[in-house]
Amino acid sequence: MDGILIDIGHSQEGDQSYIDLYIRGKKLEVIHEAFDPYFYFDGPKPAGGGIKKAEKEGKWWKVTVASPSDVPKVREQLKKQGSIYEFDIPYTQRFLIDRDVVPLKPYHWQEGGGRVKVSEANVPYAPTTVAFDIETYNPRGMPDAEMDPIVMISTYGKSGRVYTWKDIRLPFVKSYSSEKGVIEAFLKDTSEDIIYTYNGDNFDLPYLKKRMEALGISEDTLGKVSIRAGMRGMKARIAGRTHFDVYRGMMFLARIGALKLPRYTLEDVYKEFTGKEKLDIDTKYLWKIWDSGTREQLEELATYSFQDAEATYELGEHLLPLYTALSQMINQMPFDVSRMSSSQVVESLLMKMAFKRGEHFPNKPGEGQFKARVNKPVKGAFVRQPKPGLHNDIAVLDFRGLYPSIIISHNIDPSTLNAEGCSSYYKAPTGQRFCKDRIGLIPEMLKRVTGKRAKIKVLLKKEKEGTRRWKQLYAEQQALKIAANSTYGYMNFARARWYSHDCAEATTAWGRKYIKQAAAEAEKRGFKVIYGDTDSVFLLRGGKSKGEVMKFLADYNDSLPEEMELEFEGFYPRGIFVTKKGGIAAKKRYALIREDGQVEIKGLEFVRRDWSQLAKKTQQQVIQLVLEGKAEEAKQLVRDMIGRVRRGEVPLDDYIIKTQLKRNIGKYASTGPHVRAAMRLKEAGEDVKKGAVIEYIVVEGAGKIGDRSYPVRILGSRKPDKEYYISHQLLPAVMKILSELGVTQGELLGEGKQTGLWRWAPGE
Repeated sequence: MDGILIDIGHSQEGDQSYIDLYIRGKKLEVIHEAFDPYFYFDGPKPAGGGIKKAEKEGKWWKVTVASPSDVPKVREQLKKQGSIYEFDIPYTQRFLIDRDVVPLKPYHWQEGGGRVKVSEANVPYAPTTVAFDIETYNPRGMPDAEMDPIVMISTYGKSGRVYTWKDIRLPFVKSYSSEKGVIEAFLKDTSEDIIYTYNGDNFDLPYLKKRMEALGISEDTLGKVSIRAGMRGMKARIAGRTHFDVYRGMMFLARIGALKLPRYTLEDVYKEFTGKEKLDIDTKYLWKIWDSGTREQLEELATYSFQDAEATYELGEHLLPLYTALSQMINQMPFDVSRMSSSQVVESLLMKMAFKRGEHFPNKPGEGQFKARVNKPVKGAFVRQPKPGLHNDIAVLDFRGLYPSIIISHNIDPSTLNAEGCSSYYKAPTGQRFCKDRIGLIPEMLKRVTGKRAKIKVLLKKEKEGTRRWKQLYAEQQALKIAANSTYGYMNFARARWYSHDCAEATTAWGRKYIKQAAAEAEKRGFKVIYGDTDSVFLLRGGKSKGEVMKFLADYNDSLPEEMELEFEGFYPRGIFVTKKGGIAAKKRYALIREDGQVEIKGLEFVRRDWSQLAKKTQQQVIQLVLEGKAEEAKQLVRDMIGRVRRGEVPLDDYIIKTQLKRNIGKYASTGPHVRAAMRLKEAGEDVKKGAVIEYIVVEGAGKIGDRSYPVRILGSRKPDKEYYISHQLLPAVMKILSELGVTQGELLGEGKQTGLWRWAPGE
């Protein structure tokens, strides 16, 4: 049959283990391959119960057992006799690596003799997709699946529907007589290959599974749902399907720095990606709407639920190409990849390549080794303190993939580190030596990844943006970029198989060398370096032409190793670097305006969540005006905003401050404003835990700020403290910018103009 692999499992018949392959072609079929679990042993010939076979491979024994569950048992028997390797590779992951089977790729599959023959097929097949979301009855705040029913299930794919057991007369609503009828109809109608949820690992699927058990509904129509604990919460798997938790995918992007939001609710993420807003209701009172809501309120609830599924679907479709590319890059199922960290992605890719090179995998560290690694930090990147103030005519230069290119150029790898018998070495500034005679695993992986990405980027330029082919190529190069940019961090990750403190130390040492060298060479050419950080240098042109900048760039690149390149990032007519306490500029806190008028902001309140929208919006507008050379207009804008605050013309939402609880309420030594607000929420009956984002407003009245911090949900008729927001939010945010121009608070508050010189030297 022709089809794609959408899920993998395993089964056992006697002493034979089988891989179960769920293949979606014209229909879903399950085919099986006999595949023995195995690991490697360095010691005398292994013997004992549970061992099916022991064969010599090089200096080690390949030990085969009957079942995956036998691996830990046999390992216990052998560990006192020698060293054991590759014993902790998950059974299905081992199969995909060994057989080089790529998920979601069209193959011709032929089963016979206990082994599946796989060959590439030209028959394209796109998996079908659907999103679903549940709404639950919640009279005690958090719903309890043992007793609180599901009141609505919404789906969205090629079409959408809300299943409920209330008579709600909307075109997309289908009503049934009971909760059981709702669930059974949903299960019957849902046959897609990929199921999107938003936090379905921790809520929707575990809750649905428990309600099915309580109501006596068979799992067969959905596929057996298994729930197990993971590093970041639960993992809900559906046999024969791919469950893609979009929330997990978004948090992966957040961890690698590709997505930065104040909070990651479905509403916020949906708005960020699509620019659209969905209906939002206070689900705390959903039970009241269900019990006694008006027709209009029930229709609003159904619309809200429907839009949740729709938003989840759109976000899932946006992320699926990336996770398909990651899955195919490392030969692991999308379910597993979407729940990985970037280090796990790198490690999976290294395992795939090591197997092809005929190399064994190092073991993961034990707890003692892990703790020793954690307590051995690596000296970080070089930072040249920025020159505070406003500057003109800035050129920004950036090393292309600094750490990956250093690792490739200097063959940095645990296997090449201080290797004996080499004819020549690369010597790091910190003294480590790396053999030149043979390419290490990590440099080879990076060379392939960066080379493939460069080729894809060329192809990408030939495709029309937004087409299916363009999306596929874009996702592939993004997957490769993630792998390349995460490799240095992986080498310094204390739980990594290929961890090496010396390799990580040498990499950052070479990084410091090259960034300092670039700055020094630029200054020799007459440029003034106003900032340098990790892989970037900011130059003042000082009357020099753009051509002279490009000439310097070309000449400097001629001196670098072949794999390294300092690239032109952009020309910026103006930029501002803010000062921190002590009178020096703060690193990673600046704003630049591009030649097309777009502003880039780094590290200021505009991109932080613990400031009100009043502060953020005003600061953003001030930055824009200052960088456009309109300082007087910026000052007047602030004066006008102060007046609007005092006259009560600012929307209530602009006063909201959002702060995340870093620990549970009882663990705080002092009670800050957000903690006091969280305590008020708890007193009101809400379940407030670590990680919750507390939204509060500082209101009028006597007492400390904390005493006057009220959650938005229980604000009532209380009014914002206008003078607090002027003095503690608005002014601190804008003074970080305007003080660099010599502007004082007195000028902004109407206390008269005071003398101050702009830090804006001619030609800067």
